[in-house]
Amino acid sequence: MTKYCYKIPATIANVGPGFDTFGVAIQLYNTFKLLPVENSRVSSERDLDTLTATTDCRFPAAFQSIKKSHLKKNILFQSINAVFKAAGKLPRPFFNVEVAVDIPVMRGLGSSSSAVAAGLMAANDYLGCTFDSETLIQLGTKIEGHPDNITPALTGGFVLCDVETHYPLLWPEAWQVTVISPSYAVATAQARQALPESYPKADAISTVKKASLLIHAIHAKKSTAFKNALEDQLHQPYRQALIPEFLPLKQHLSNGSPAFGTIISGSGSTLAVFHHKDHQKDLVENWILPFFNKAPFNTGNPVILSTAIDNAGALRLFS
Repeated sequence: MTKYCYKIPATIANVGPGFDTFGVAIQLYNTFKLLPVENSRVSSERDLDTLTATTDCRFPAAFQSIKKSHLKKNILFQSINAVFKAAGKLPRPFFNVEVAVDIPVMRGLGSSSSAVAAGLMAANDYLGCTFDSETLIQLGTKIEGHPDNITPALTGGFVLCDVETHYPLLWPEAWQVTVISPSYAVATAQARQALPESYPKADAISTVKKASLLIHAIHAKKSTAFKNALEDQLHQPYRQALIPEFLPLKQHLSNGSPAFGTIISGSGSTLAVFHHKDHQKDLVENWILPFFNKAPFNTGNPVILSTAIDNAGALRLFS
């Protein structure tokens, strides 16, 4: 019987001023193995589906029972259902799912999007690739409510997400990112509740300017412009209270470090620091680690990981 296997990258959504619009994939992965069980059909995503998880996760505090997390939301099985429903093929077979976890849960690195991507791809492959990648992105966006995680999870690279399509932008090869994942979680719902219902006109205009500058900076490979572009007025000012490390670290690294800039990754709690690949050791050893060794936070030690951008996106693996 065919087993469907996928390697799905973590993602950083928003990337500063691109709220619900910009996203980038990084080289940190969850691996999924989905086995359809024939001669059985389910009309509910809860009936008979199973999910087990293992990890040698570099983020041990963030491995908070991925089975409970994903089954409670049923997000992986919702994505399977979405494909079968769109294809008019319900009821569907149930699936036994195994996950090897390395993306921390509820840390703003797209762990839920990795599950959605795996479910979409497995269902689509089972049905003989009924849908193209753009349709899968649209189905995933409906499940997640925003496109800036699921799109780069499937496509890789840096993407600009429009309503019904996306546009890739070539990321500078020498630019990397160091992610700093605290020991505590920030739920997406909690982070969205922190946002206002409306914004001042000046804040909207400022964010449009910064988003435009960010696109130019990436295209022209201008790190100084990139750093100036990461300021936004739509989400980070309202979410920084949920992540006490953010503003002090951002201010610390702006005082002469080799960092291009510091942002909240997605809804948090992970922070992302962009830099040239040749400056990674200096940045981590002489700036980031000393900051957390001295900082008076009572949130436990974060996990720090430097990595490159993933340009491949979701990959099919041989079982």
